[in-house]
This record gives sequence, structure tokens and C-alpha cells, in this order.
Amino acid sequence: MKSSALRPRSRKSWLAAWAVTAIAVAGVAVPGASEGAAPAAPAPTKQSARSGGPERLGNYDVRQISGDRLARADRRQVRTNGKAVARLSADLGAGASIDIDPLTGTPAEVAARAPLTGPSSRSASSIALRYVSDHLAAFGLDRADLRTFVKVREYRDLHRITHVYFAQQVGGTRVFGNGLRAHVDKAGRLIAVQGAPVARLGMLAGRAPSATIGRSTAIKKAVADARLARPDLRPGSSAERVWFLTPGGLRAAWLTYTQPGSTAAYVHVIDGRTGVTLFRRSTMAFEGSGDAFVHENYPGASGTDSGGEIHHVNLIKLGFQLRKANFPKGKYATVWADLNDDNVRQPNETSQVPGSRREARQLMLQPFKTAQGELSCTQRYVCTWDPSKARSWKTNMAQDAIQGLYLISKFAKWLTKEPFGFDRSSGNFTRKDGDPVDLNGLDGANTDNGFPDGDHVNNANFNTPPDGTKPTMQMYLNYAPYLAASSSDDFLTLGHEFTHGVSNRLVVDSDNFSTLNSYQGNGMGEGWSDFYAFDYLLTKGFTTDTSAPGELTLDLYLAKNHAGITRSEAIDCGVGEAAPNCVQYEGGDGGYTFDDVGDGQIGNEVHDVGEVWGQTLFDIRTDLGHEVTMAIVTEGMRLSADDPSLLDMRDAILRADKVIYGGVHADALWAHFAERGMGFYAGSAGGADNAPVADFNTPPPAGGLKGRIGGTITDGDNNPIEGAVVEIAGHSELSAVTDAAGVYKISQVPPGTWPKVVASAEGFEPASDAVTVVEHEKAIFNASLRRDWASASGGASIASFTGPDYTPACGPEFAIDLSQGTGWGSTTFDDDGTPGTDPDLVIPKEIVIELPETITLTSLAVDPSNTCGDPGSSSTAGYEIYAAATPAGPWGSPVAEGEFTVDDRGLLVDLPLDTPVDNVGAIKYVMLSPQVPDWSGCPFDYGGCTYMDTSEVAAYDD
Repeated sequence: MKSSALRPRSRKSWLAAWAVTAIAVAGVAVPGASEGAAPAAPAPTKQSARSGGPERLGNYDVRQISGDRLARADRRQVRTNGKAVARLSADLGAGASIDIDPLTGTPAEVAARAPLTGPSSRSASSIALRYVSDHLAAFGLDRADLRTFVKVREYRDLHRITHVYFAQQVGGTRVFGNGLRAHVDKAGRLIAVQGAPVARLGMLAGRAPSATIGRSTAIKKAVADARLARPDLRPGSSAERVWFLTPGGLRAAWLTYTQPGSTAAYVHVIDGRTGVTLFRRSTMAFEGSGDAFVHENYPGASGTDSGGEIHHVNLIKLGFQLRKANFPKGKYATVWADLNDDNVRQPNETSQVPGSRREARQLMLQPFKTAQGELSCTQRYVCTWDPSKARSWKTNMAQDAIQGLYLISKFAKWLTKEPFGFDRSSGNFTRKDGDPVDLNGLDGANTDNGFPDGDHVNNANFNTPPDGTKPTMQMYLNYAPYLAASSSDDFLTLGHEFTHGVSNRLVVDSDNFSTLNSYQGNGMGEGWSDFYAFDYLLTKGFTTDTSAPGELTLDLYLAKNHAGITRSEAIDCGVGEAAPNCVQYEGGDGGYTFDDVGDGQIGNEVHDVGEVWGQTLFDIRTDLGHEVTMAIVTEGMRLSADDPSLLDMRDAILRADKVIYGGVHADALWAHFAERGMGFYAGSAGGADNAPVADFNTPPPAGGLKGRIGGTITDGDNNPIEGAVVEIAGHSELSAVTDAAGVYKISQVPPGTWPKVVASAEGFEPASDAVTVVEHEKAIFNASLRRDWASASGGASIASFTGPDYTPACGPEFAIDLSQGTGWGSTTFDDDGTPGTDPDLVIPKEIVIELPETITLTSLAVDPSNTCGDPGSSSTAGYEIYAAATPAGPWGSPVAEGEFTVDDRGLLVDLPLDTPVDNVGAIKYVMLSPQVPDWSGCPFDYGGCTYMDTSEVAAYDD
């Protein structure tokens, strides 16, 4: 499922933080022994003026661990399971990819450049289970765990690759999100195994507390967690009992699906005993006779574009319209104008299907003249409504529905065929399977006295629930700075939204739930959506691409092919190429690279990350052509790891080429990925890594000699640190733990420059650097780690706090866990989370941190960012920090005070003291106010009207 928008809400400052997901492995020890929890990707930022509407709630997942918890997990894994993983990696040879899930201690993915096994005549499920059984130590499982796997899905795609899915069950209840997935080629060779299964599941289930809340209560808890100021629960809610693995152990829980508002749809996992939210994911992706008159691209498309001519088709003969239906309803979609946006088809919103060609002609598109203040309407750029006249959209309401049905049906049918194969077995959207798309055209057009309100303009979205449940596509009206036109008339908009459904049905876990959770995964979702829509237009000949850069923006129609509105650049901008539509955010020429992601110029805003991915795929298509590119890119989604990074998906595409074409395009693919900074040595600690590192090199020759990395890890006083973990980012198999002298060694390292080698230890901030490895030689990586005296893993603790306690996921202890991906979530006003409108009535919240020993305090640092899925305005603005000898005080005057701004979000802001303070054994941090930009928008528009957060607090003596 998907949570993003066609058009970005605002630019967001980039992060300079360490990764918030694992870069190595957790132990094979009982998962319940892990401590704490962490939320998932950062919440979306404030919408831009053209989009309107309130801030949107972010995704949240208690299973992610980071900071000091990750350091402990890394050390435990290397000590208990590292040798087995290293042996398996050596057996797999060049291109081995073993990614260990930090929570389960089991592989999220095992793959290599070559198949994992030889040919076999056995069934795909037998091949997969035998491989796991033969490598139990590396998988962190035992024989009893094999009996928990239940096959829940299997299909063969058009490339004759069999995909088999195993859920884990105990006591008749399945585990949410964990299991096994395997992919077997036509020769019976195992390509990859994924899924991060839960080890010792039976034992953990026996220890888990029983559920005490019922189905209806769980649904109510889920709706409340959506935090809508005016919830309006739509029909179709469901709840199912599941097991859910958390850092604190296995929990009996409820898996719910709710639509608490017109533009809100969520999957939740609710703790069955406490009612606490353990997981939240939006499934909403933003942005008669059968005779009809339609266009193929956008109305009026001409010049370098085509497909704008209105022409006659018969929807029934095409298979797009049911013969007995009297309104637009077909194999792939049901269409109506949801004028009041209640997701329910009503008589005044339903357009009749024409009874004859003559009647169809009367429903042809009626162009509008340019309204005052709007983008000019022309024969090439046709306007379909007048934003200055109430209910002007009624003129083309019937045409809008018919056009929407035609475009979505044609694209859906196109994707079922080669080279895509997005058919019923792959989870597409068809009436036969009970999940045709509900296309709500002119969505919300009558929500403001004949006009659309601010929530229903200049955007579109697609809600993708799991296979078998109907998705909803909402298409809005547009106005300046866009053309006054309906999104249903624009193929690029519709194709973009529909492709969200494709990616979210193909990149799934063992339970068939989408795993595009982190900002890199969501960013690729945006990139795929742009790319697939353009591929259709180019392949059909409805637009052209010459050797000149910057010809194809996502707004061919709605912004007259100008970049800088929906996307900053055109999709055909090559690296370093200069053109008016190829100007970067910071003013440079040419397309983006992986170097711009995370702490680069585009940060972690998903649409901007999508531009990197879309441009990369477009490079590949320009070189390899439609057939090959779309085959390996689509198959790559099926073969990808859970919650993939751009580098994970790079590997999946290379793997798909190996399976389908024997790897003949590998050199060309590596060249394109390397040019975009996704070369062999690039590093990303998962899809949520906010500081990935680019590399522009292709792989070294296969089978070459290896080198090693070694060195010493010390503290600021040059004392050795025992138990520190050193690893190459993204490579679980290339890691080591320091001994009592602080010394470590990583063997069997491929030669080359690795840009992100990371050292971490409990109580210390991580450090990383680039390391160059030479064959048969030892490369030196020494690091001096900075001691954070306020970190929990270093012995600090929360002595007291005010405000509500959102433990186990967002309690005050998460402000001192050495992770900017987690944090302390509190309220702005009362402890019940009642929203307010008066900034003078904000109730400050504080934490008192007891240090493990008294120090001379020289500086502090704070990341004031929103956390736990709260929107950006929940970040702290005003603050005060006090120091004392003990948690009892006395506190005196603040040692630091001030106000954080939007530019400080995602940063660990250094706060050096003018004068060091001696004998400090406790620190009090006070949140005085949130970053609400306009209190007149409260209580509905900003998360800060309700919640106030801080992600991390640190203290130093250096």
C-alpha cells in the first residue's frame, strides 16, 4: 500500500542523521530480548498553497530499531550468528547479498548474482523450504520453525518465474509481515529467498500476553489513531487477529483496515491487550450501446504530442464496459463523479451510458474559455471547466466519467500483456477478483457551494489495499498554476496514479501487503509511476523524445510542459545535460543522482527521490528499449526485498535481467546505475537511511582477489572501545566486533573504495568514512567515537517527565536513544491530546535526564523534529535546557534556550555553551511550543495543534 501524493506538498530540509533502520543484523537470540521500539519514516510535510488541506499523518512501524538498540543488535548478531552468515556469503560467491533483519535476526533477503541452487524438477515450495532447511544456522531458525510455514500464494509469471509465499502461523493465527518468499526460475533454480521469518515462534507465542480488546474496539482505536479532526468512518472496515513481533516481544494484535475520512485510508496493527498502535500505513497515494467519444492522451494534444483528437470507440466491444450496466462500469473500473467526496455513488453523481452514437456525440468534451487569472486555454491545451463559475464542471461531468473509464481500462489491459504481465495472478484490479478500481472523477467538486474546496484541487490519489479489496482512485479538478482541467482527462495523471497500484501490488511481503514504507521505497513508487506513464505514451507514439534533454515533464498537459511545478525537472534529463527543464534545486544543470538523496540537495521528500529513480529508469529505457526495460523493471519489483532502498531495487533489476535474459544487459545496466551514483560501492543502510552514500563505479572483475579492513576504535580520550561494531553499510556479511583492545578485522572484502564504513558502540555517536581496499592488503579504518552522556545505552535514564506516556513506541526514553529516527512524542496542550488554537495556552512538557556520572558539560545537541508519524509542525520550536548536580535540582537559569525553525528539522543542532558547567549529573529539557506556522489554521490543519515532539537530546563533555 502506498502513502504519497502526485504533487509534493512542500520542500523539506534534508537530514544529516544516521540511518534509522538496521545496517546489520540482530542476534539469533530470542527476539523478545530486544528493547524499545522505533517509528518508521518521517511524516509528510505541510502541503503547498496549490494543494491546500491539512498536514497528513505519516506512516509508523514499532518494529524498526535504531540508535543504541541497533548497536546492541549488531554486536549480538556478529557474535552469535556472524560466522554462519559469513560462511553462506562465501559459498554464494561474487555478488552475494545477505540482508539480515535487525529485529528477527533472520534474513530479509538471501540472493546472489547467480542462482542459489542448481536446476531441479521439484516444486517451487519444496525447493525453497529445502534450501532454508539446509541453511538453518544462517537463517537463524530451528527445525520447529519450519513447521510454522504455511503456503498462502503461488503463481507463475509470463517469464515462467514461480513466486511462492509462506505465511507463519501458530495456534491458527498468522504473523503479520513476516514469513518466507521465494522465487524459482523455469529450470527450477532458486533465485532468492526473502521475508525475515520469526525464529522460535511457538515459544514466543506461548509467552505472549493474551488479547483483551475486541474487534470493534480495535477499529475504534485505529480510527482514533488517524487523528482526524472530523473523522467520518466509511463502510468496509475490517479487523483480523494476528501475531505481531515488536522489540519487546511477540504481541497478540488486531490487523485493521479503515477509511476514517474521504481522503484517508489506513492499515493498522493494534495491540490486542493495550490498544496501542503498533503499525500504521496509509494506503492512499496522492497525487447502454457502449459508444463513446474519447481521446488517448490529453484533449487537444498536438505538435510534439498526439492522441488529442476526439474519436469514436465502443466500450463494450473493447471489453471496458459491462453490457447490462447503465453507467460507466466495466472489467477494470467503476466510475462516477464523487461530487461530495463521500465515496458513495449517488444518483446525481452517476452519468448514464449513451444509448446510441448520436447520444454519445452529445456527451463529447465541451471546451471552456480562459477564466480570469487562469492559465490560457488553447486548441492544444483545452480547459474543461471555469474556476470562477459555480458548477461549471457539470458541463463535462458525463464526458469526464466516460473518459476516465476508457483511459484506466486501456492502461490496465496494456499492463496485463508482455512485457509487464500485471495480470490476475500478479494481483491486478479486476471485477472477477472483486477489486476493480472505484474511480471517483471530479472528486469533491461540490464541497464548497458549487466549487471544490482546498482539499479537492490540483491533485489526485490512489488508495491500494491488498489484493482482493477494491482500490479507490480520486481525480480532482485543477486550476492555476495548472490548467483549468480535470485530472481524468490527462493520461499522465491517471497513468501515474494507476501505477501506484502496480508497484504496491508487486512489492509485497508474505502476507501480500505492500512494503513500500520508507522514503526511498515511497520515492521509487513515485518514480515508477512517472516512468510507466511515459513509457505508455512513448510506446504508443502519443509523445516524442529526441536526443535533446528536458522534453518530457509530468505536466505535458496540465502545466503546458513546464518543469518546476509538479516535478522540478523533466524525466529525460541526463546527468550534466543543460536545458530549461533540467535545472536542479540548487541551480545546477542536468539530472539528479543518488548523491542528491538523503543529505543531498533533494533530501528525503519522496517525489524528489522519485525524480532520481524515474530519470535512471528512463536512461535505461533509452538504451535498452521498451521491451527489455519494462520486463526487467517489472520483474525486479516481484524479486525485490521488503521495504527496498534504491540500491536494493538496483540489485533486483540486475537479478531480473539474469533470470530473463541471462544477464546480457548487466554491463549496460551497471553503467547507467553507476552514472546515477548507484554504483557497486554505493552504501545505504536500508530504505530509510537518511545519509546514503553515492558511488560512480561499476563492479570489479568477478572472482578477483579480496582484501580486508582493520583498525582500532577508541573514545575521545583515545581509550579502546570493546564491543564496537564496524560494518560496510548495507552489507550484513561484511562486519566485525572490536576486542578488548578496540581492534577488529573484516575479511574477504572486494577491492575498491567503499564510501560508507560505519563504527558504532553503545553510548557513543557513530562515525563513518570512506575506505579503499586493495587486493591482498589491509585497509585501515580507525575511528574516535564521541561520547554522548545523555544516551540511555551509555547509562543515562529518564528520571521524570511531564505529559502523557506514549511508551512503548514514543515515550520520553526515545529522546535519548542515539537515534534521530525515533523520538519523544507528547502533546501540545492537555495530556489527553485535545487540540487547541491559542499558542499562549500551550502547556510545556519536560524530561529530566539523569547522567551516569557527573561531568563538565561543554555542549548540548537537540534534534527538534517531529516523530511517531506526527506531521512536521509537531516539531519543537521554543525550548529551554537546564543543568544540575542531581535530578532534584536546583536548576537555576537555563544553560541554553531559544527557538528551533523548520530548517532545524532532521538535524542534530549543536548548542555549545558559552561557559562549561562543572558537576553536572542531570539535564532538564523543556519543549515550550511546536512549530505551527499559522495558529489560525488550528485545530484542523496542523499536527502541532495537538502534538509536540523532539527526536533526540545529547550532552557532551568535550
